[in-house]
Parts: sequence; structure tokens; C-alpha cells
Amino acid sequence: MARHFVRARLTAVGADAELVEDAELVTSELVTNAVMHAGTPVHVAVVVDDAGVTLEVHDRNAAPPRLGAAASPGARAGRGLGLVDALSSDWGFARGRGGKVVWARFVGRRQGWPG
Repeated sequence: MARHFVRARLTAVGADAELVEDAELVTSELVTNAVMHAGTPVHVAVVVDDAGVTLEVHDRNAAPPRLGAAASPGARAGRGLGLVDALSSDWGFARGRGGKVVWARFVGRRQGWPG
């Protein structure tokens, strides 16, 4: 559902196919982390402005995300935030009342945007 939501939102604002695909994958990774590690309801937001796109995944667990060492080739997990780091312009998190938001920013990745 989250990937579909992000694809629909970015397609509606004219994002190029590469950005849509990268944003979908980043969404999958962030939502999967929230479901697996936070264990709380998750809310996804897409913020579009003149400079680019920010994906936000909100959960109710204040524990920070951790970018770990590279996963071994046979590992079933441990690559998510590495992919987020590689595909986005920047990413991070902010604690708030009742949890946190993990965000990923894509700058200059839409036709007509600077950069």
C-alpha cells in the first residue's frame, strides 16, 4: 500500500520514472524497518516542494534507526538503510511526541526541478 501511495503521488506531480522507482524502494525499506523494529502503526507521507521530494515514515517508537555494517552476502536482512543511503540525497530521523519520523530526501530528481 505504501509503495502504491508513493507511486501515485509522484506520478501525479510529474516525477520521472527513475525517481518513482527509487522512491518506491526507499519507501519499502523504511516501512519494513518500521514494521519490524518499531512494531507500531505506521504513517507514510510524501512532501513535494520546489527542490525535490521528501518521504516520511512515522511510527510510535522513539528508538533511532541504525545504519549497520554491510550485511554478509547470505544475510536475509541488514541492507535496508544502506539502500536508503545510496538512493536518496540525504536521510535521517527526528524524534517527536509519541515516536519518530524517518525521512529520505530526493533533491533535483524531477523534471523541471533544479539540480
